[in-house]
Amino acid sequence: MKQKQQTGALATILKGDTRVATNVTLENGVRALGTKAAPEVANTVLINGQDFVGEADVVGVQFLTRYTPLRDANGKVIGMWFVGIEMDRVNQVINRLDNSFGIIAIGCIIMGIFTALFFTNSILKPIPHLLSHSIKLPRAI
Repeated sequence: MKQKQQTGALATILKGDTRVATNVTLENGVRALGTKAAPEVANTVLINGQDFVGEADVVGVQFLTRYTPLRDANGKVIGMWFVGIEMDRVNQVINRLDNSFGIIAIGCIIMGIFTALFFTNSILKPIPHLLSHSIKLPRAI
């Protein structure tokens, strides 16, 4: 349970498509032992023997998941290993990152404007002085 509280990540071992060891809980707080994996997950992992990576329904809640086949000594797929995190939590992290990047971008834009103004001012500042001297130059000749 400590892992779930700290990271929000869940893990499960499935025999076939059935959860046999898990920290996934149902709405009533009971571990989701005996519940089944989503059909599209079972098809990809158990039938095709491939990893499933993506969004999947886990006991009625959308998760970002990875399911990996578990094989016996002969290479036959006998179950799956699951790790995942609720999409709500993933979206919260993405939103926080978006906000952070937005603040950083605005800060960079403001710094860029001030830098451009500084260099523009340092380049343009001598022009009036040069013009006044260029006007005096023909008179001196």
